[in-house]
Amino acid sequence: MNFTIFNYSSTDKFQPLYLHESLTKTDGCNSYVFGDTSKIYEIYDNNKPDYSIVSALRTNYEHLMHYNKNTDNKIKHILNLDGVPEEHVGPLRTFLKNEKELQVVLTFSTDDKFKSADLPCPFVKIISCADIYLPTSQKYFDISKLIIVSVESDKKEYDGDYHTFNLFNENDVADIKGNNMFFTKICNNYSEIIFRNIDADNIPEAFFTSLSLGVLTYFDNDDEEKARKLQSTLQNIFDKDTKFDYNNKGDYNIDAIKETIKKKHTPVNRVKTILSQLKDTYDIIQNMEQK
Repeated sequence: MNFTIFNYSSTDKFQPLYLHESLTKTDGCNSYVFGDTSKIYEIYDNNKPDYSIVSALRTNYEHLMHYNKNTDNKIKHILNLDGVPEEHVGPLRTFLKNEKELQVVLTFSTDDKFKSADLPCPFVKIISCADIYLPTSQKYFDISKLIIVSVESDKKEYDGDYHTFNLFNENDVADIKGNNMFFTKICNNYSEIIFRNIDADNIPEAFFTSLSLGVLTYFDNDDEEKARKLQSTLQNIFDKDTKFDYNNKGDYNIDAIKETIKKKHTPVNRVKTILSQLKDTYDIIQNMEQK
């Protein structure tokens, strides 16, 4: 089964890249990543995808629809919805109802809000995962904490030595600025990693990756209600006894969490979830289960 994937990655979200990597390692699947829809005729004619994963926010639909209007081999599209703002959900719903040439057979997102969006095609939530394909590095120094921030108001004082790191945008608010790959390379130089003001509905990939590398990983949210919701969500995902809230430290079962991630929260698991929503993928999934 052939897939093409539009590269909608960002500094903090490498999802299209790890889906591609996982698909290429799956028996019976091929994958090709592209970043320019103006060359869609060449890309689709050469790769002959059964499905193409594209972004609702960043892909030029016109090129994809033009291809499908002018070929007998209409490509089925899987639409990633990450980043679509609330006010655009209604117009997106209308567009998908009226536009048939795009051939959208599945939508997915890391965000909960689309569960109730009443879209005309199936939706599945794909939560973030540990990116096991990113390179790690040896330990060069030993610092107590790495604080993940995105805006000026995230900055606060902590005991001991620490660095701040901006993973999410170009704001000049931290000691270090970089993407998921750089973050993964420096993780093991810190005893604790603390994410400031993150959302239970959209937990960063780096949170999963940090845990998978065995680093004690916490959140520190200013909003108490959001903190309670996030603590409950993380316990449901990883371990019911671990205290992930930095302001309410307690038991931390890092070995159990690493095992849970290995079994349930890697790119392989996310590919399985997507494939399980599609037709003619039973044999592929069965092969994956046997490994």
